[in-house]
Amino acid sequence: MRRRRDAAIGSRRVLAYHLSDLHLRTPETRGRARVFESLVRAVEEEHGRRGGGPATLFFTGDVFDSGRDDPRVAVPRFLELHAALTAAVGGD
Repeated sequence: MRRRRDAAIGSRRVLAYHLSDLHLRTPETRGRARVFESLVRAVEEEHGRRGGGPATLFFTGDVFDSGRDDPRVAVPRFLELHAALTAAVGGD
């Protein structure tokens, strides 16, 4: 029987948040903005419930909805979301 181990740095547990298939669009709709605000809030609350500490964010799948979106708009929007999620887990 194998025991599950938490990833650790020193004696601290590392929390991992896996976000997949964000499908960011430009222009962003009000509804989608609310979804991402809720996502940031949920990650922040979950991180607090788990005692905080070191965390890693993983983004997989489709970050953008379409390759036709203007990257001058789409990339800064992703970077805003990334910064908000990073702040939600107390990191840089």
